[in-house]
Amino acid sequence: LMPSSIMRAIERQGTSEPPTVIDHPYFVLLDNDTALEAAATAARERGLAVEIARDISDEPIEAGVEKLLTHLGELKSSKGEDVCLVSGGEFACPVPGDGLGGRNLETALRLAIAADQNPEPNGEFDALCAGTDGIDGNSPAAGAIVDSTTIERARRIGLDPNDFLKRSDSYSFFVALGDAVTTGPTGTNVRDLRILLGCRI
Repeated sequence: LMPSSIMRAIERQGTSEPPTVIDHPYFVLLDNDTALEAAATAARERGLAVEIARDISDEPIEAGVEKLLTHLGELKSSKGEDVCLVSGGEFACPVPGDGLGGRNLETALRLAIAADQNPEPNGEFDALCAGTDGIDGNSPAAGAIVDSTTIERARRIGLDPNDFLKRSDSYSFFVALGDAVTTGPTGTNVRDLRILLGCRI
């Protein structure tokens, strides 16, 4: 049964009676920028050269992954030390298959595949891709962790990463590797967080 206030609004449709507008104050306690800054601060405290890539946020997932790896490579080259690239927002991620996963798990898988296909500019790297609400797509995970060995480790146990990608089943891929990040629902949501670490060249 719908609340009476909603039922009244529905019944008013098609009448000349204007809707009632109630002006309630609201307060934004946290946002995606809060999460980005917290991650950047933690990385700086650990001696990493940090950059927040605010220009990498809501693009299509393929373009976003390419930009992340390119930006990480440029950051490593310019700093000459261990670096941390932080990015937020939510990539647009079509779901062609019927597997388990979400945009963070798929971003992690695509990062691993792209780095494996073109290892020279990326070298050693680690990445965390996770939703701050603790839920990614239709999976029970928040996201996953990948590094420069992810695809090699997958092949050793007979996993074809591209097959999982085609089936939109990135969650099963990372569960098999033991690299899924499962926190449970966090009770909040300030969008996604991507943290990439790169070792000095």
